[in-house]
Amino acid sequence: MRLLPLLALSALAGCASVAGHARPESRWLVEGRRLSVPMPAALPEGRPLRVAVYGDAQGDAGVHRAIVAEIRRRKPDLVLFLGDACACLPPGPLPDLGTRTYAIPCWPQEQRGKPAFGMLSLLPFPALWHETVLRPLGPPRDPDGFNRFLEASWPLRGEDRVPFVFVPGNHDLYHAQDREDVAAFTGAEDPKKLWRAVDVGRLRFVVLDTGNDVWGDFDPVSNNSPQHRWLEGVLAEAEDKGLTAVVCAHFPPYSSASLEPPMPEVRWKVAARNVLRRRVPLFLSGHAHAYERIDVPAAGHVMTCVVTGGAGGPFTAFEPDRAEPGSRRFVAGIHHFVWLEIGEGEIRGRLVPVDGGAVYRPGWHEEQDEFTVPTGK
Repeated sequence: MRLLPLLALSALAGCASVAGHARPESRWLVEGRRLSVPMPAALPEGRPLRVAVYGDAQGDAGVHRAIVAEIRRRKPDLVLFLGDACACLPPGPLPDLGTRTYAIPCWPQEQRGKPAFGMLSLLPFPALWHETVLRPLGPPRDPDGFNRFLEASWPLRGEDRVPFVFVPGNHDLYHAQDREDVAAFTGAEDPKKLWRAVDVGRLRFVVLDTGNDVWGDFDPVSNNSPQHRWLEGVLAEAEDKGLTAVVCAHFPPYSSASLEPPMPEVRWKVAARNVLRRRVPLFLSGHAHAYERIDVPAAGHVMTCVVTGGAGGPFTAFEPDRAEPGSRRFVAGIHHFVWLEIGEGEIRGRLVPVDGGAVYRPGWHEEQDEFTVPTGK
């Protein structure tokens, strides 16, 4: 019985690392407190818009720098980062309720794709255990906060002044302060309203907040949520204006990965209920630490879904028992980004492998995929 008071004291002593984590350093920010310079008003004259897409750095600065260096060499007009800049974890895992989190005696534990994880529901005061005894296995806080991500991406954002669209990932949203930091980076007025639309010429990039998948926490993709109603309106408006909409999210609606299966809420409440009913040619997502291209039947067309999570997180593999019917290409075990050239009537894309200093299987540099998505515009 003496163990719990000791755990409580040590946890409360460490609460500063949870509630008062490292704040973003101003030297890595541009345009005041924003993460990036404003978007261009129009497409480059005489050539397609060049867009680099990557995700899931998860605090690995070495791989992230290698990705950024290769992207810079190609001189993009725009960069899309699909989430998980940090390596944060939820304490417990529970929603962030401040110091009250450590007083909760029990909490249902669930992690998609890992049934055995539910056994942790039997552990009393889970946030206390995570903050103390279990901390070496997975600290709740990334000690550098967003600063490692900001420093590694600075050559693109700060030196080259390339517009940079940040899509929040689950590891960026486990703590209330993280959500506030993301809001400050992206210019959002409300930390619980991180979704937005970015128009470039006749293109509309629709940025979604898919939440953090912690049981009991704020769910931005629930049915009839403010984001859902906003998404319906912003896609309908794009059709009315003749804009090509590209949807960007962290959690994938479709994935054949073994450790990061598709997010049911995004699959059914976002893709099936709304996006597939519109003329959206391309859906970009991260989270799964691999590359996959999936064709999904939609209303009168085929929507191409690209999963790209190769910027530093631990690799995942193909899961045959859960393979998506429309999966056209799955590449595991390489760091990478996706290069898009968006012109009149089509989007051309390709996988770009990057040597991030890891140990690869033989022939990793020969892996490739190229695709063309008609936009009808």
